[in-house]
Amino acid sequence: MPLDPWKPEDVKQLFEQLVPAAEELTSRQISERAFKAKLPPDVLQEVCADAKWPVLAKKGVEISGPPVLAQLLNDVGIPAKYKHQTVLATSFASIGANHFKVLKRLDKLIALQEAQLKKANANIPAEPHKN
Repeated sequence: MPLDPWKPEDVKQLFEQLVPAAEELTSRQISERAFKAKLPPDVLQEVCADAKWPVLAKKGVEISGPPVLAQLLNDVGIPAKYKHQTVLATSFASIGANHFKVLKRLDKLIALQEAQLKKANANIPAEPHKN
């Protein structure tokens, strides 16, 4: 155990931010996939509602997460004096992951838009040349 041990309170705020963000991310991924499947509206609405985390499971993560993470950080020997660096590093990692996810989605949308434009242009008859 490090000389400066982690306490659950040290990571509680991190979990207060991570749990809703993780739920939103996983729910959005499921909802986007359901939308792409072109499901009937009633089924789509049902799938999107089901994508939310079960209340008891979410509460379990919120309650047990901080003490488990504090113990893990202590077990691997990371002193609590680095808590701000740890939060900053995980925050930047999350921002980076989201950035690349959005870029990937934009690349797909751009490719789709270009394909539709190319198809539309192929269907336009060429103007006759005037001599």
